[in-house]
Amino acid sequence: SSKLLYIAERLFNLVGDLGVLLVVLNINLPIGITYIIIILINVLYDKYRDNINYKNSEKVYELSDKTSGFISEIVRGIKDIKILNAEESFLEQADKYMNDTNTERLNANNTDEKLSTISSLIREISNMLINLLMVYELIKGNLSIESALIIYNYKGNINSLKYDLSSINFWISDFVLCSNRTYGILDDNKFPKEK
Repeated sequence: SSKLLYIAERLFNLVGDLGVLLVVLNINLPIGITYIIIILINVLYDKYRDNINYKNSEKVYELSDKTSGFISEIVRGIKDIKILNAEESFLEQADKYMNDTNTERLNANNTDEKLSTISSLIREISNMLINLLMVYELIKGNLSIESALIIYNYKGNINSLKYDLSSINFWISDFVLCSNRTYGILDDNKFPKEK
């Protein structure tokens, strides 16, 4: 419910931020179009990043579930394992599962860190491009100082527009992942229940 409230808040902010973008388009068309292109690039990149993170999270959850399931089986069958004198082989297998899970989690975190760095680089280049375009439009006389100040002061709203669009996509992906995990746990084929 808090995620739905968050999405509703983002949608509400989105409407206000779109209004600011329309004002910028009205003040100076080249800057407004540049903002639209930048927003599209950011949203598409964030969607790409979210898809990679979604796939990596699925792998980590799958390995984590496998590890938890194996450890649960060890706990349930500890007497049989001791009778068969197989503790060492089961513990080695559990250790392998835990190492695989931790390695996958570390790889996922490293990938996310690299993708976040690229996202920050895109954001900084975008801000620099908009500032250079504003200076160019001021020099050419296509933009007054007052209008440039208005655009500059509302830059945060336009950046927020990129964030709102990306956040909504991220929350939808996260909701789908959580739903799939929940249904997977309830599925007797994936996680057989004891009867």
